Amino acid sequence: MNPTESGSRGSHRPFGLRGWQFLVNHDRAYLAQAAERATREAPGFDVTHLEFPNMAMQLPNAYTSSPVPPCRNWVLCGQTFRDFPKLARHKDLHSREAVSTLEDRSRDLTYMKDLFGRVKASGLDVMAWHHVRRDLPDELAQEYPESATGDPSFLRDWEEATLTEFFEVAPEVDILVVTSLTETPGVLKMPDRTHQVARLAGVFGAMERACRRAGKTLVIRDWGAVGKNQWQGSIFKEAMESLPEDVWIHIKNVVLDFVTNAEVPHPNLNAYPKRPMIVEFDVYGEYYGRADIPYVDPRHFCERLDALYALQPGGVTARIAYESGREWRRYRTIFDSPNAANAVAFSRWASDAANNRPIGEWLDFLAPSRRWQTYTWQWLADRYGADAGPLLARVFERTPQIVHGIFAPLWCGYWHPFSVMEHTTLPWPPTRLEDHGSVPWNPPPDILEVTGGLGDNDFSRVVDWMPSGTAVETIGWCQLVSRKVEGLRLARLCSEEVSVEGRAVLSPDDYEDLDLLFRQLVGVCEADVLTGKILAAARGPRKDSTILADLSLSALSVEADRIAGEIRGNFGADFFGELALRVEAWGRWAKEELSRRDT
Repeated sequence: MNPTESGSRGSHRPFGLRGWQFLVNHDRAYLAQAAERATREAPGFDVTHLEFPNMAMQLPNAYTSSPVPPCRNWVLCGQTFRDFPKLARHKDLHSREAVSTLEDRSRDLTYMKDLFGRVKASGLDVMAWHHVRRDLPDELAQEYPESATGDPSFLRDWEEATLTEFFEVAPEVDILVVTSLTETPGVLKMPDRTHQVARLAGVFGAMERACRRAGKTLVIRDWGAVGKNQWQGSIFKEAMESLPEDVWIHIKNVVLDFVTNAEVPHPNLNAYPKRPMIVEFDVYGEYYGRADIPYVDPRHFCERLDALYALQPGGVTARIAYESGREWRRYRTIFDSPNAANAVAFSRWASDAANNRPIGEWLDFLAPSRRWQTYTWQWLADRYGADAGPLLARVFERTPQIVHGIFAPLWCGYWHPFSVMEHTTLPWPPTRLEDHGSVPWNPPPDILEVTGGLGDNDFSRVVDWMPSGTAVETIGWCQLVSRKVEGLRLARLCSEEVSVEGRAVLSPDDYEDLDLLFRQLVGVCEADVLTGKILAAARGPRKDSTILADLSLSALSVEADRIAGEIRGNFGADFFGELALRVEAWGRWAKEELSRRDT
């Protein structure tokens, strides 16, 4: 199913496009494996598309200054640059010290065509992302200086020509998904709004012409133009008005990123009433431990889809993988994990919605509870056996509260920049991070200035709204600690029930798997409670009337060593983003804070 029919949103089948998305950095073998598993699972859930952000081709790593070869994305990897002969003369292309040879690019093309070809052979369609100007070789600016200055005519020619060749070498691609304003160069540097809109519209127009000639669908992502960037969003919307109405919009269901499921729906969901729209969800838990932590929350996704139903989007897509630069992974794919329940409920709901029943019937007051419970309970029985269903339904139902206690204890996002957080693990302390193990971190040179001296891991964005010395601050720190403590209590309860009851109702393999999974969850929660207590003890008010009065930095630093030792002994040094090392770092930071107070 290729959604290329023209006209407004109403001429497209609501929920007709139903996709699964893989966001994978670097690990080509894993991406191919995950895609192969998804193609086997997709028919059972009536999924129509697989969506591939262009991250498998070693894009520049956000956490390191080490250069990577250019041209390693879907659009550029197979280019001969036939319309740019001066660039085509170069067999080797560079990005600073990194080199991409002709043989490298040939292997990239072979990988891409094999990956997409297997998806097409399974009966699914391919959505491929394009980040516009990422991974360009140094030689392009050397041979065509106008590319570096952002000359509008060159930008248009470059996009139209390279996309035309891309569709010839990769006919397997059905839909091109373009990340919009944030990666379209030079737009915001133009002297005035008229020029800004014209440049953006010109680049988008060139892409649209290339897609239309090749019979492909162009989808443009509305991303990053909200909040402080709202004025950029108006530029984007105005540029979009110049494009035909059959150019699709791709938008996340929440603002900016999938940080917590407490986020409000994206304010631009109804901003493009004449365009078909794809709404993107994260069912994997990108910021919620990914598949390393059980996060089974099908009710949330069904209720969000319920709310979306009235808008009648042309499609929905669910992120089922987010893997970037980590050594250790518990489950190879979401389908091996209990978190598969999220993908199952989401996909089955979307498939049912594609039948386009009258909204009064679809949103009957009993329908939401029936739907998510029926889908989840049936999946539990099919996956683990009918006898295990009651136990696992009870245990998994607690996981959203546990996960929110870990990653969203104040229901306001996360404590720390995602580049330090790695989109899933617990934070490092708010100190200058030179080399802390799991991710080489290259902070900007003004990091101390912009964080007011805190260093790389700046908590101020979360705690600044709690004015010092007020009741709000006291309540906030107490809530942070109590929600984490409650998450630990629930994790221990789950682990105990699986250990005691699971052996009688689960297969030996499933029992061993889930018993270990929940014991690991207890370890993560113990470390998380510790970090919350240390932070509250160091940053929160010290009043005799609150639970914070019982927090001793000295005692907590000793506790950190104990917990780190148990994690390393039970689960290994690499467990959950080198969690033992993080806990030890928190213990040292607690001692340093205590020392600073004494002086």
